[in-house]
Amino acid sequence: MFSMSGYSGYSGYSGYSGYSGYSGYSGYSGYSGYSGYAAAGAGSAQPMVADALNKSRDGIYDEVISPGSWSAQWSPLKKWATPATFPKINDFPAALSKSNAVTRQYLYQVELLGLTSFIDTAATRSAKQQSVSVGGGSLTLTQPDLATFIDQLADVQSWAHRRDERASEILTQTVPQAPFWASVLELQAHSCPKTLELIDCCLSYSMMVVMRFKAAFNCPRPSEYSPNIQPMIAVPGFSAFPSGHATESRAFAELMIGLTGQTAPSELATQLRRQADRIAENREVAGVHFQIDSDEGKRLGAFLATQLLALTPTQAPMFNWLKAQAQLELEAIGF
Repeated sequence: MFSMSGYSGYSGYSGYSGYSGYSGYSGYSGYSGYSGYAAAGAGSAQPMVADALNKSRDGIYDEVISPGSWSAQWSPLKKWATPATFPKINDFPAALSKSNAVTRQYLYQVELLGLTSFIDTAATRSAKQQSVSVGGGSLTLTQPDLATFIDQLADVQSWAHRRDERASEILTQTVPQAPFWASVLELQAHSCPKTLELIDCCLSYSMMVVMRFKAAFNCPRPSEYSPNIQPMIAVPGFSAFPSGHATESRAFAELMIGLTGQTAPSELATQLRRQADRIAENREVAGVHFQIDSDEGKRLGAFLATQLLALTPTQAPMFNWLKAQAQLELEAIGF
């Protein structure tokens, strides 16, 4: 992408200082700076730069005397010169290559959501179930019963003693967990910009899917059962089940395990899964989730990763372009 100055995008992590539910996800716009996304075009929005560009053009181009002389001042670039070289429709790799990263994120999400549907019938509702279909595969989650939540409430309360030792993790993981994945995989903005872009894509897509499940099940948070929980962070303004952090972290871990070719148990696969488990567990320690929220979130995340890895270029040409770019970067740094 651009330069290491893109790391200034970490300032976006300050989004959690005004945390109210997942409004911290506005931190995504800052996280994009992690790979220098925000650098492109930023200078031209400044009034002095715009004025200077106008004056520069006036100073260097040849004034046109007659309307017919316009055409003498330019010749078409090679790629536009003939009908044969003119851009082809649905040439997504070419279009993505010249798009900025923010635009590409919109395109990935539109494509992936177009392959995603939720199964909601009278029969599934009476069974307290909700299913999601992604690219031909499907997964069904079942709403836990009251007894499960009550039984796990004691665990949430007893884990509160871990909050001091995990406070920095919990607060940092409130917003997207890019630094934690980057540290395991040695992802740097200068060498792995598309892999970092893939993190953004995976977390954003997983978040949208899990939010649909949360809205369907509408399960309470631990603090809604007991005043003794007293979460150490603001309680998100939506329901608990399944855990979004568990879903997102496991989805990304399994996606990276697949892209790096970890076909058998390996230290990398172990560390990625442990990192995902730790992120999910920290939400229980913080007092905002039950274990069942985490367990089913992990199951959903693993399913989403499996489906994303299986999508063909015909099904998802734009997402597969990103996967291929990330895979090349990972191979270049030794995976």
